[in-house]
Amino acid sequence: MISFCIKSLDKGLIDKLESEIDAIEFQNIIYLQKDFSKFHNLIIHYVGYHKNDFYNVLSEILTSFIIKNYEDTIILRQLHIEFFYFSKSEQFDLLNNTKKLLNTNHIALSKKKILKEHILKFILNNRKFNINGIIDFRICNYKNFIYSQLEETIHNYVIEKEYLEYVHLLKDYISVKPSQCKSIHLIYSNSNESTLIDDYGNVITTTDEKKYLSDISFSNNDFILNSILSILPKKLIIHTCSDDNFIQFLQSIFEDRCQLCSGCKICVQYNKKCKKYLN
Repeated sequence: MISFCIKSLDKGLIDKLESEIDAIEFQNIIYLQKDFSKFHNLIIHYVGYHKNDFYNVLSEILTSFIIKNYEDTIILRQLHIEFFYFSKSEQFDLLNNTKKLLNTNHIALSKKKILKEHILKFILNNRKFNINGIIDFRICNYKNFIYSQLEETIHNYVIEKEYLEYVHLLKDYISVKPSQCKSIHLIYSNSNESTLIDDYGNVITTTDEKKYLSDISFSNNDFILNSILSILPKKLIIHTCSDDNFIQFLQSIFEDRCQLCSGCKICVQYNKKCKKYLN
């Protein structure tokens, strides 16, 4: 017979864990709750002969239980300690974004594997499982994995926030700054061969002066963007077969002043077989 004791200060968690064990289809398990001192204990006895299967099932239950009941707490604790400078609403967004990342298929499998390996090793060598102690002091590899995903989430969150602020800044600039010409044409290729021309077909030389660029680069077309903002046309006509991030960025800042060409003489001249996006 194998006997095992799972301890917690929170009876509600012990009740949840008992429900998890009650739901499994595994024979020869006997379990009951007993309170000792300040701890609530779930005592489990296995009276069968398939010990390895029992340990595997128990480690699976404990792994899923910790992920379900403690992962949010682990993330929030790290946010409060290391990233306290984010507001409560930002921390809430970061928590949700991190959870989404952790629940993507390959990441979810990786975190579960890391945690289960540790728990299985622990229960093979111990007969007492203090949930609070395990969370606080034992599952370092699992928590480090969670922290790495949190840091990636924060990095992406900051980049996205800076991007949106940059878009807002440029939209404000475009709305108040007088236009320098009626229209210009961007013959766009995402292979860095983009060209700016005026209504008469003259090539517009891009400027090397980084006057309107952000501190961070959002595309490989910074100098094209810089030139467009320097000229600031009333209408920006884009001749392209692509609808990548840079095109979407131009549309977001120029809004109704931006037009995607559906095919014209300029497209033919520059050998562009453009698909119709917008007019």
